[in-house]
Amino acid sequence: MARVTITDLQRMKAEKKKIVVMTAYDYSMAGILDRAHLDIILVGDSGGRNLLGHEDNNSVTMDEMVLMTRSVSRGAKRAMVIGDMPFMSYQVGIEESLRNAGRVIQEGGAQAVKLEVGAHYAPTVEAIVKAGIPVMGHMGLTPMVTSVREDFGPRVCTSMKIKCGGTRARCRPRELSLCCLREYRPTSPSASPRKQSSPPSPALAQATIATARSVLRTES
Repeated sequence: MARVTITDLQRMKAEKKKIVVMTAYDYSMAGILDRAHLDIILVGDSGGRNLLGHEDNNSVTMDEMVLMTRSVSRGAKRAMVIGDMPFMSYQVGIEESLRNAGRVIQEGGAQAVKLEVGAHYAPTVEAIVKAGIPVMGHMGLTPMVTSVREDFGPRVCTSMKIKCGGTRARCRPRELSLCCLREYRPTSPSASPRKQSSPPSPALAQATIATARSVLRTES
């Protein structure tokens, strides 16, 4: 059974097919989801709360994320596995970010990593991309920041956008996107995710960088 690739996701987007994504933290759940033919399994740092019993997501360590990602990768044979980059795994500096992103791929067995992004993280994400590691950008309501500010509140995951790589020598962030996870706080508990009044700021949207053109070439 062939694993879902970036090219597969882009083809599905072009054909207007639904791309199915769910979260798992261990081998057993990953196997169940994989047999249901999901396209992407996200190993979120929310596993710190839901599986490991931490009080918040920011308590998750890099070693714990690698362990959860490796467990999911062993159970998922078809779905693309995307591993979360936990708190302080990419905030210290670019060199540390590259090392930790590499661990998610090499030790965790993931095919891509996810980062909560903002304009100030654009150089970090670009460096990871240039190293050949696809990135899912997480924008909008970012749990790492909101948990520190204590205003997490109700939240809704609204969409995931699949983007194609750019063809110019110097590509802008949006042209390099693999995918973007947008998370919103609803205006009311019953509000539809599609009717939110405050989309992410342009600066934040522009910072959602993902996979490099070189990665796309290897997939095609």
